[in-house]
Amino acid sequence: MEPRKVRSAVGLTGSSKRPRDPLECANAAVFNQSRGWLIRFRRVVKVVDASQSLASLINLWCHGWKPVDCYMLRKMSLDLRTGRPVWLIGRQRIAGHRKLAKNIRSEVAVVGGGVSGALIAHRPVSLEKQVITVDSRDVGMGSTMASTAILSYEPDVHLIDLIAQIGQRPAVRAYRAGIEALDSLEQTIKTLDDSCDFRRRESIYLASNRSMPRIVRRECATRQEHNFKVELLTRRELAKSYSLRAPCAILTRQAAEVNPLKLTLALIRSAQRKGLKVFSHTAVKSYRPG
Repeated sequence: MEPRKVRSAVGLTGSSKRPRDPLECANAAVFNQSRGWLIRFRRVVKVVDASQSLASLINLWCHGWKPVDCYMLRKMSLDLRTGRPVWLIGRQRIAGHRKLAKNIRSEVAVVGGGVSGALIAHRPVSLEKQVITVDSRDVGMGSTMASTAILSYEPDVHLIDLIAQIGQRPAVRAYRAGIEALDSLEQTIKTLDDSCDFRRRESIYLASNRSMPRIVRRECATRQEHNFKVELLTRRELAKSYSLRAPCAILTRQAAEVNPLKLTLALIRSAQRKGLKVFSHTAVKSYRPG
């Protein structure tokens, strides 16, 4: 596919006039943020209602922007999501849980009913522990709604930097733990009543500026040295295979994606069948170890 034929949402601009080639701008990006689909092109920022599908956004791109399609970007707050999250589009009402009306005793208490809390609660319940989950909102309605759905084994620090900080053995172990977590999550999902849209995916880490190619090449070589399955893509390979423009990139096939809301609810359902008690709209005032 020729790069100039790609009509991606990445190329959407904040004006009614389309750019000559959306892929010419290295600073173009699309984020699913708390105010909806946030489209950034150089220094122009606009927000489109999150209830619109990606197809609608691409349709807007093809036919040009109109003032009615855009809204002024309001100051971002600590509210991780506002409006209708993309994970709720086309979904029926989620079953609620009762509020905790009195003190309760349990072997394990998990505060938070999002995807992290659901994963944490699922494990001890499987080991036949008495577990409760408490959330101040409905289950899955907090920061889980702002999840990107991307599952990557890499932390936010390059392996070469992590080795310099904590040493080679623990740094490599930390990276391998991410891969093991992905494999473990895949096996856990196979035991649930929903696939949660889990799919194995490729991941590409681009050299985004002039100083990055040297770092990316060192990072790729270091991962290969420790038997991580990565490849270094050249500028030509990126353009030919992915219609992307960058000096180089690291390609890994050990990534995945999942619907975070489906995963949360499926984990909760599975744990409830094993005895988990869930309480929503409940604030924890105090606790006493037992």
